[in-house]
Amino acid sequence: MWQRLASVVCVGGLVAAARAQTNCDPLVSSSCLYPFPSDFWLSHSACGQGKRCGTWLPQQQCVDEVTGAPAEPAVPCQARVNISSALPLDNFDHPIDALSGGWDNLDGFSPSSFLQVHFPNDRLADSDISINKNSPRFWNIASSLETSSSTVLLDAATGERVPHWVELDHSFGDRHPDRRPLLIWPSHRLKSGTRYIVAIHNLHNATGGVVSTPTAFKEYVTGTAPPSWRKAAYKDIFGKLEKAGVAVDSTLQLAWDFTTASRTALTSRLLTARNDALGRNPIGPQYHITGIKDNFTEHIARRIEGMMYPPLYLNQAAPGKSARLVLDADGNPVYQGTMRATFEILIPRSVVGANAKPARVVQYGHGLFGDKSEVETGYLGEDADRYGYILIASDWLGLAALDEAFVADMMVTDMSDFRMVPDRCTQGMVNALMLMRMMKGPEGILLKDKKLWEIDNEPVRVDGTDRSYFGNSQGGIMGALYMSVSTDVERGLVGVGGSPYSLLLPRSEDFTAFGDVIKGRYSDPLSVTTLLSIFQMLWDRAEPGGFIDGVTSNNFPDTPSHRVLFHYGLGDAQVTWLGCQMLARGTGQISMFKSNVREGNESFFGFNMVEDTASITEGNAIVGFDFGAPTVPFVNVPAQKSTDAHEKPRRDRHAQDMMDTFFVTGEILNTCHGPCRNVTADQL
Repeated sequence: MWQRLASVVCVGGLVAAARAQTNCDPLVSSSCLYPFPSDFWLSHSACGQGKRCGTWLPQQQCVDEVTGAPAEPAVPCQARVNISSALPLDNFDHPIDALSGGWDNLDGFSPSSFLQVHFPNDRLADSDISINKNSPRFWNIASSLETSSSTVLLDAATGERVPHWVELDHSFGDRHPDRRPLLIWPSHRLKSGTRYIVAIHNLHNATGGVVSTPTAFKEYVTGTAPPSWRKAAYKDIFGKLEKAGVAVDSTLQLAWDFTTASRTALTSRLLTARNDALGRNPIGPQYHITGIKDNFTEHIARRIEGMMYPPLYLNQAAPGKSARLVLDADGNPVYQGTMRATFEILIPRSVVGANAKPARVVQYGHGLFGDKSEVETGYLGEDADRYGYILIASDWLGLAALDEAFVADMMVTDMSDFRMVPDRCTQGMVNALMLMRMMKGPEGILLKDKKLWEIDNEPVRVDGTDRSYFGNSQGGIMGALYMSVSTDVERGLVGVGGSPYSLLLPRSEDFTAFGDVIKGRYSDPLSVTTLLSIFQMLWDRAEPGGFIDGVTSNNFPDTPSHRVLFHYGLGDAQVTWLGCQMLARGTGQISMFKSNVREGNESFFGFNMVEDTASITEGNAIVGFDFGAPTVPFVNVPAQKSTDAHEKPRRDRHAQDMMDTFFVTGEILNTCHGPCRNVTADQL
């Protein structure tokens, strides 16, 4: 389907031409929105005409647009994103409606996505005379904290340098080499509601020469710019850069500031829906059983299929481009009755019988555009039987099989409707939380249905007190979100997951055709990276990038602390291990065994390195697996599909034993007893 759509869009795109945008940021002449994100795109209507929100002031307040002077008397303000006039138009002259799409009600930018910039008069290159010269890359993140780094990311409040890495966008291959944006990636999720300063200095172009400073920015450096709110903002920016040891002179090629969205703006929708759903259904929603099949497989004694009726917060239960959360005046979801949602339960043979081992309830999360039936995959049945897991599963609405056609249609017709994805993902998360509540002992509503838990007159040993989560791929991505907000599960394994999507998509073979559709509509690389960035702003409300800082510490209200074990595979062509590492660092408490496998000359950064013999009993851990795949490309394109390692960690016995030990005892042990390299790949 995606290939057919890409062909249609690309043919049309060859003859279309887009008109120019207005009201652009003058700093980068090659793109209206660049550099992005930027507080240039924050405003507040409460300030009135001729004024704007002074985000650089200690307490945000309205300032005069011409002079930059604070209003008298002081008028407090809370900034809002205002990018309606600057979003890219496609090759067919179609705009994106930021207001109906939901962007203009955010109070800041994504804390997990990249920063993007372009120097129109200079071509950059991945070489030792250009961006490799003094720029941090993903294999040497620590160098971003050195004064010699050509890129600087500062916490504006503390003045601390923030670790990061850079890359050139290669998603268009060899096309448009002069239009490749420079992407700056934080090494971990940034803090919510926080202002940051970005600076670039001593950067070199593809011929080794110094990148030229944009004329509009040079006026602020030299002090020749006329009085304005921005000149007042730059006075603050330059002062903070000088304190950090960055010279404000001819070597400074560009600097700007941006503010991340508040925690409330990112998380309140999902948390409000979660709390309302649990309040209405303390033992789980009503349900009915639609099918029971005994002797299901060699390892599964019974498969149960059912229909539950969780609370609905969307304007429609069915998938579609018009699907939206129904919001109150504060922007939080409103109960709309109930919906029908299918679920599945697999009972292994090992937990049946009076003398059987007590079962652990494990919620499984399926992959991209899949459904709950993935839980029937053979290796999961073996896991369940070996370790005594009762597996439960529901559909990840928003990115489930039923959503795929509508996501494709949205990409082709109107990306203003992108909001349907995070909104339906929010409902899907509520449904998943409801399913586990139905199995939570001793009061879970499913546990009270005694006929389900007796097979051939033998009892199933389950009381619902031991509960865990296990998901892979999309189930790993959404699983990290699940583990951030679950009130019923405190230990989970995130398999080959990652975040943010803006990092994952260009490096995913799964999204090659998806990317072709976008490129067919938007032929400029600068526009495509902009789309990924603005999509992430909405996606943060329903993916781990918006929540992972609350998984273990800084927990959300009425939410316990959680512990997560992350597994990834080198050579993964579907979910890059870079995303898994960034996600894990975002937890704030992450350990790694010293023998952990590495890609090429990668230097690990941001992990608590422990001995292979250690028992990790606090915080989280990340473990990589090497099955002999070739080294991945060191640019943002997918790894080789023919040697894809995506499916392998979950099937590896060492990984499975590691998971079970963690679930049962809380210990994370190196069950590979050294590097997890070519361990049991022959199982495949």
